[in-house]
Amino acid sequence: NMRTCETQDFYFVVFAINEGIKPLKIQETGQRKLFIFENSPRFQDVKRTYYWDEAIVNPRHYKRGIHKLKAIISN
Repeated sequence: NMRTCETQDFYFVVFAINEGIKPLKIQETGQRKLFIFENSPRFQDVKRTYYWDEAIVNPRHYKRGIHKLKAIISN
């Protein structure tokens, strides 16, 4: 039985995808999207890094990630 974690934080999702963690599923919740991830130790590490302001990102790589996620959502 897989444990999951849900978020609507678009920019965290971009960061997670850039770190190699893809959502299992994306659900519609009105005008917003709900991203569902496997709640693995790796996911928790990435989440902690992001929310504790410890992330170091390449801005151009992050920008590409934003465009990729927007394309996924719009299809």
